[in-house]
Amino acid sequence: MALQSLLAPLVPALRQLVRDVAGVYWHLLRVMVPTLIIVKALELCGATEWLAVALSPLMQLVGLPDAMGLVWAATLLTNLYTGLAVFFDLMHGMSLTVAQVSVLGTLMLIAHALPVEVAIARAAGVPVWATLLIRLGGALVLGTLLHAVYSAGGWLQMPTQPIWQASPPPAGLGLWALAQLEMLLWILLVITALMAL
Repeated sequence: MALQSLLAPLVPALRQLVRDVAGVYWHLLRVMVPTLIIVKALELCGATEWLAVALSPLMQLVGLPDAMGLVWAATLLTNLYTGLAVFFDLMHGMSLTVAQVSVLGTLMLIAHALPVEVAIARAAGVPVWATLLIRLGGALVLGTLLHAVYSAGGWLQMPTQPIWQASPPPAGLGLWALAQLEMLLWILLVITALMAL
C-alpha cells in the first residue's frame, strides 16, 4: 500500500514522458525514414562515387589523397559507420600518416549524414544553406587548419597502423533495412533516456 502511494504521483509523469517521447520520435521518423530511403537509392545509383570525384580538390586542400574523397562522400551521404567501413577497405592499399587520419576524422565528425541532419535541422527551422555552410564550411576550415599546423610542426607524420578492422556494411536491401531498423531503435532509446533525464 505504501509503495502504491509512492508510485501514484509517478504514473501521470510516466504517461506524459511516453507521450512526449512518442511525439518527438514520430517527428524524427517522418524526416529520417524517407531520407534514408532516398540516400540508399542515390548510393545504389552511384552518387557516392560522383561526390568523391567532386570532393577531390577539397581533399588536396586538406592534405588527403583523392581516394579519401570517397570516404568523406560516403560519410556525408550516409553515416559515420559507412564512412569508417569505406576507410578501412581503402586503407589496405594506402599509407596514411596519423596527421592525415586525424584530419579525415575531423571532416567526418563535423560533417556526416547530411541528408538526414539537414532535414532534421530544416524541420527545426534552420535554413538548409545555413546547416550546409556551418557543417561543410566548418569541417573544411578546421581540416585545413589542422593540416597546416601538422605540416608546419612536422607533427603526427608517422604512418598509421590500424589495430581494428570494421565489418563491411550490410550487403543487400534486407540486411540494410535491418541495420536501419536497429539504428532507429537505438535512437528511440537515446531520446527516451535524454527526455527522462
